[in-house]
Amino acid sequence: MAPLMAARCSTPSSHTPALTVSQRHAFLIIAACSMVAGIPCAIVLNCAGMFFTPVSSSLGVSRSSFALYYSCLSLCCIIAVAICGSVMTRVNMRTNVTACAALCGITLIAMSQFTQVWMFHLAGALLGFGAAPLVLAIPILVGNWFHCRVGLFTGVCMSFTGIGGMVFNLISSAFITIGPEGWRLGYLVYGLVILLFVCPITFAIVRSKPSDLGLVAYGEEGAPQTVQTDNGQTSIGSTRHRARFALPSTIWRSSVFFCLAAFGFLSNMNQVVYQFMASYCQCSGDSQVIAAVGAVAGACMIGQAIGKILLGHISDTSLTTSLALGLCGAAAGAIIMWVAPTCIPLLIIGAFSFGFVYACTMVVVPMLTRLSFGSANYTRVYSWVSTFCLIGQTLGSVLFAFLTDLPQGFDAMFAVSLLLTAIAARVGFKAVHNAIGHTLLQEDQWQKPSPPGKKSPK
Repeated sequence: MAPLMAARCSTPSSHTPALTVSQRHAFLIIAACSMVAGIPCAIVLNCAGMFFTPVSSSLGVSRSSFALYYSCLSLCCIIAVAICGSVMTRVNMRTNVTACAALCGITLIAMSQFTQVWMFHLAGALLGFGAAPLVLAIPILVGNWFHCRVGLFTGVCMSFTGIGGMVFNLISSAFITIGPEGWRLGYLVYGLVILLFVCPITFAIVRSKPSDLGLVAYGEEGAPQTVQTDNGQTSIGSTRHRARFALPSTIWRSSVFFCLAAFGFLSNMNQVVYQFMASYCQCSGDSQVIAAVGAVAGACMIGQAIGKILLGHISDTSLTTSLALGLCGAAAGAIIMWVAPTCIPLLIIGAFSFGFVYACTMVVVPMLTRLSFGSANYTRVYSWVSTFCLIGQTLGSVLFAFLTDLPQGFDAMFAVSLLLTAIAARVGFKAVHNAIGHTLLQEDQWQKPSPPGKKSPK
């Protein structure tokens, strides 16, 4: 029997006439987080690949030279995430989210006027400092405002990076087909949308915690969370009130953290393949495949969206099943696209399946972090784990850009993707096993009376 993590909580009964003020604002937070994921995060992180070929051609540089801007973006994401882990516990979340969204919007508008490749490298750095805190803020806000079904609601919010990516990839394809300079209009429109639509809404809605408004979290009834194993069910208490695990100073030395960080590193490196799907289609030499670039990229975004909701829902009861589904989808997608480079239906199916790898990084990783280290340490630990995730993404963008510029480079890209998936599976299942075992061990320590002369764990 696979290890299960089930969350029980109090939800509004069928006879409740209306949502309470706390519940209404909790769902407004979900709406705001979904919008942040679906517009600035989707544009910056999921639409970059659509512009690799047209911008590099317009500037007269190699695709790998231009794609280096995405490496700069990823590198600055690492720095930003490492800083945000401690900053977000002290600074108003509304200000953080709004300012970061504004930075993304202004930078995209500036990119529409750039004429030199080094300018894009600088812009990538600014986008990294803007986008990384937005991605980090979403699971933190969901965890603060929801006491139960955290996996489901995290998946719902994160799914909008896929939905937004699908929509904006199709729009990007339309901008690119306008002409050699169509990409400029695309960057301009995207920047204006973020500044004029996203920023005012986040400033009006987002609050760090329910207590900032005198409210309580959705389902906050002190209901116990449980971990179920073959030998029975062990209560581990309310994750909101108890710091169950090691102190931050000892987390770095734990095998739980090591496996979790390694899984995030490998999965994030693997998902960079998506950024080269457009180039893969454009280099096929088939006019129909080239015309279907937007559909292929959009299919991956749909798979990403559905995968996040599905894996988020499953993660609330079984992280093992959720992890297996995500990794199998990634492997199947890579194989299908590799063996059928000119078959549009199979390319779309393969791209859809590959989108599930995003669910592993954006839903399974935060859920594993929360299960392993509890809510009290979650913000800081998740920022550390995210740092390793983004290091993998940075190295992946350089690696796959190098591979795709080689003869038969796309074959090498898919081969490396499958290798990364296999290693991630080994480490990922070990991380789940360690997380469940660590949870039960810590709960046992909490329940046992302290021996004479020893202090109880804090």
